[in-house]
Amino acid sequence: MDDFSDLSPYSIILSMENITALAIDLANIGEISPAVEALEKIKPVIKEKGFYLKYLETVIPKVYLKHSELFEEGLELALELEKYTGDLEEKEEKIKAGIFVSTALLRMGREKESREKLENLLNTYADHPLVCFEYASLMEDTGNIDKAVEYYVKALERKEELESSTVEEILDRLAFLVITHDIKLEEKYSSLVNAYLLER
Repeated sequence: MDDFSDLSPYSIILSMENITALAIDLANIGEISPAVEALEKIKPVIKEKGFYLKYLETVIPKVYLKHSELFEEGLELALELEKYTGDLEEKEEKIKAGIFVSTALLRMGREKESREKLENLLNTYADHPLVCFEYASLMEDTGNIDKAVEYYVKALERKEELESSTVEEILDRLAFLVITHDIKLEEKYSSLVNAYLLER
């Protein structure tokens, strides 16, 4: 794993992906130290070959934000990713980085900073469905139910831009809030929630 000099570019990419996948699997079964060791060993090669953005977008949510002992490192990597994406024109990459920072802060118990980060994202990307979803989740988790419903609905307004699993999660959370808090939705959103419940 230490020497990739004789490999073709394609073989390097494949090796990086395989090692990253192995590290994620190790972390998932609680083998945190070897997982992090493997990721640290391939990081210099990934940086050198120009794959660092994809690497960070993969390992931050799947390793560093899933295990409490890695939250601090996860925040450092998320801030690094945010800095890395700062000059990019692609807004999706910037949004993803900002959400990772917010998530890391929240999981470290820094709720106020997490909320501020999401609110800054909302100021810049007010109607982006993923930002709305993350903000709604935070509002729900902190007991602000009306705001949570408002922003879940905002996310649904552009649901075609979200992954199907995220749309299902929004509908599931909305259904729970509607039932437990006797909330009335606009007809089109109420119909979406009811259709989702019927399919379950």
